[in-house]
Amino acid sequence: MNGLRLEGFSVSASRMYQYISFKVRATLKAQARNNYLGYLWWGLEPLLLMSVFYFVFGVLFQRGGEGFEKQLLIGVSVWLWFASSVNMTSSSLMQAKALMHRVYIPKIVVILISYGVSCAKQFFVFSILIAFLLFFSEVKVTWLYFPILVFIQCVFNASIGIFAAAIVPYVPDLRFIIPPVLQLLMFCSGVFYTVSSLPLAIQPYLLMNPISNLIDQYRSVLVLGDAPNFVHLLIIFGCSVVFIFVSIMLLIRSDRYYPRLIY
Repeated sequence: MNGLRLEGFSVSASRMYQYISFKVRATLKAQARNNYLGYLWWGLEPLLLMSVFYFVFGVLFQRGGEGFEKQLLIGVSVWLWFASSVNMTSSSLMQAKALMHRVYIPKIVVILISYGVSCAKQFFVFSILIAFLLFFSEVKVTWLYFPILVFIQCVFNASIGIFAAAIVPYVPDLRFIIPPVLQLLMFCSGVFYTVSSLPLAIQPYLLMNPISNLIDQYRSVLVLGDAPNFVHLLIIFGCSVVFIFVSIMLLIRSDRYYPRLIY
């Protein structure tokens, strides 16, 4: 891409990153001004959600156990990133219809702005998670694998979000289907339980769910002190890269057609 038309100016591809970064920061500031706690709210959200789930599953149903609060916070933190990424990114083109009808902008830029906002918010979530683990547990050598897991999930989240964003303009009703599907998927992804607590016969099937697999590996690295399963991580990473490539090809083919679909 040699250049793009953006708000009446010719912008080189080298400046696209600067534009995306600027829009991400501006969006974060605007959202922070809409609540009293500002940026702090993004880190407190998983703690509040964990408290609700802990009361329901750990207190009322007595399904917890030793270290349940750590396992639960990890599950909630990882799941929130995935769900927010898909929700925000999938509707990004629909929400940018006014801009697309006014000027030309590569659609991948619009999508990456939404995805960048979700990733920036996750920084606060993971900061709270690490602080919680530092306070309630000992530092483990396996924590060095944490950035690898974050990177793999970042690529995986992007693959699902970009694909959803590319097809939603063709099937607008998907906007109303994605949230309940994510809600259902949450109960199948091990957020409230560990894979090892389930019967051996169904554990392999649960781990075929990439987000469930990632949650299990985060827990192994951060709580159990085990190394991640690199074979599983490579499979998730490879499939995600292929999915991103296919999604970008669809975006390129439909780039000029999206404004006609979104009105």
